[in-house]
Amino acid sequence: MKEKIKKIFYFIIRVLFFLSIIGFLYIMLDDRSYGGGGVMFVFAMWGLFEYAKWVNRTFNPKK
Repeated sequence: MKEKIKKIFYFIIRVLFFLSIIGFLYIMLDDRSYGGGGVMFVFAMWGLFEYAKWVNRTFNPKK
């Protein structure tokens, strides 16, 4: 049961990470609509931060 939850969680994190990359590229390529770009930038930063935290937790578990 725990493994299934972990898999679902991992999938959600991957989707968020993918969306954050798209958001980041969107800002880089389309800088004239800065209103929407600002929101996407915040989302991208949040996604990358969450992904980094998750990777750190997964590969360096605290004993």
